Amino acid sequence: MTKLIATTAVGLEEIAAQDLRDSFGLPALAGRNGAVSISISGPAPCPEVIDTVRILNHWSRSLNRVGVILCEGHCPDLDSCYQLALGADYSPLIDSEQSFAIRPLRKGQHSFTSIDLGRAVGQAVIDSVKEAQGKRLAVDLDEPEAILRAGLHGDEFRLWLDTTGDMPLHRRSYRKQHHPASLMPSLAYLMLRIANWAGGPLIDPMCGIATIPIEAALYARGIPPGQFRTGGWAYERLPWMEPEPQATVSGGTIPKPLVDRDTRLEILGVERFDRHLQGAWLNIAEAGLSDELRVVQGDAADLESVLDDSESYPVAVLNPPYGRRIGSRGQTEILYGRFCQSAQRSGIRRIVVITELLRAMERSVRDANYEITARHPVMYGDLRAVIFVAEQA
Repeated sequence: MTKLIATTAVGLEEIAAQDLRDSFGLPALAGRNGAVSISISGPAPCPEVIDTVRILNHWSRSLNRVGVILCEGHCPDLDSCYQLALGADYSPLIDSEQSFAIRPLRKGQHSFTSIDLGRAVGQAVIDSVKEAQGKRLAVDLDEPEAILRAGLHGDEFRLWLDTTGDMPLHRRSYRKQHHPASLMPSLAYLMLRIANWAGGPLIDPMCGIATIPIEAALYARGIPPGQFRTGGWAYERLPWMEPEPQATVSGGTIPKPLVDRDTRLEILGVERFDRHLQGAWLNIAEAGLSDELRVVQGDAADLESVLDDSESYPVAVLNPPYGRRIGSRGQTEILYGRFCQSAQRSGIRRIVVITELLRAMERSVRDANYEITARHPVMYGDLRAVIFVAEQA
């Protein structure tokens, strides 16, 4: 049995696990601290593990990284982390001729630093491989052939082999233009899942550089995010990952498009500021979606002036201003209220929105005669935000 780890947005582990179950037929289970686990029958590196690693890195939309767990357990102090890592078997996955690096991440109250954790676990790996294979692993912090991630959350320790690399999967390479507070594409996709969007008409009234419309179009058309990746993946430097990818993963298949090629996508992005609108068009072109998506200049607080009588967008998914994006909190709260009123008049029946301004959004949707049907707390960087689902009452 091999246990894989997939990382995602903290707070949305169950949404991501359900996505892996639905999209790939994998036995994914939600964990804590942004972790989803996947158990594969057979030892690593068996063909099922190889195929799953390759396909998740290439096809998954909701994940940040994919790895193979080497050891995990309860570790109240630094020595216990060392001892647990020392007892792991690295020989099936790491060759003694390879260079490696530890990428530590420590959260909680400890008497030591993340650097201390990395140093202790790195020494344990060196000692274990030397004992088993008679050679000392070389350390290369800049361009290692094998990346090991040591995570300690409170007293929960996990060491895993990263098959993705230092550039996470949510860094989509079609994004040539950036926004000062743009949404992570993986989080945009998870919001589409939360919206139960199935490929029908969709509007993002505050689209910025068009992350949500682009992710929706890629999802609808069945275009893998890995198609745009530059620089490759970490697994390409692992000798045991030589076999070619297959069309199936353990117990499932690669995701199918939501809509067929002959069906026109009805996805609209609205953006007020010209500089972001220009960036949206450039990103859409880079993603090869210029003929699929429409992004127009307009005000989310006055959607009636943007939409004509023939247009109907029952679902809105958006990332409005909050956190560092707020110039004036009062003006932002007014924007929320005006948007919700305009959405109600424009026939938008479901709103899925992420924000840190919880009371302002709750008040705005209720004043516009929407009912909040779900709340999903999520950590977005260092911000504690909530994804609201609001339905027209």
